Amino acid sequence: MIYSNLIKLKPIVLFIILFLHFIVPSISAPFDASWYEGLNKPGITPPTYVFGIVWTIMYILISFSVARTLTTNTEDNKRCYIILFILNYTLIQLYSYLQFGLKNLELAFINIMLVLVTSVLLYYFTKVINKKAAYILIPLILWVIYASFLQIGFLRLN
Repeated sequence: MIYSNLIKLKPIVLFIILFLHFIVPSISAPFDASWYEGLNKPGITPPTYVFGIVWTIMYILISFSVARTLTTNTEDNKRCYIILFILNYTLIQLYSYLQFGLKNLELAFINIMLVLVTSVLLYYFTKVINKKAAYILIPLILWVIYASFLQIGFLRLN
């Protein structure tokens, strides 16, 4: 039922719904600035404000890619795609809770590795349905690779 209703939405409406699902939890995500500032950081760590900017861009790209994919007229079964997207979305949202809420660098590392795996899988599943929408996910994969190296650095230094 939900699946068929998603497909019937106009791409722009679906994009807005998806983007809001990303951005609203991000705004309310836990962030303990004093704890984060107290961490030993890898040399490749950008200024704190960069993370908000980059993740907002990633949320826009993901939302656009998913909206475009779900509204693509194709005979491909999109149920597996939707399940994978929901898993990727959940893992992305979980990261802030693990890293900044629980302050658990090990669980955050496991999480970011799972985000990377599901992002790559999402790219390949998207490519089957809509190649252009898949290419939009490449910056996400690159950013998550970078974030994974950062997380390894946080683990090693703290």
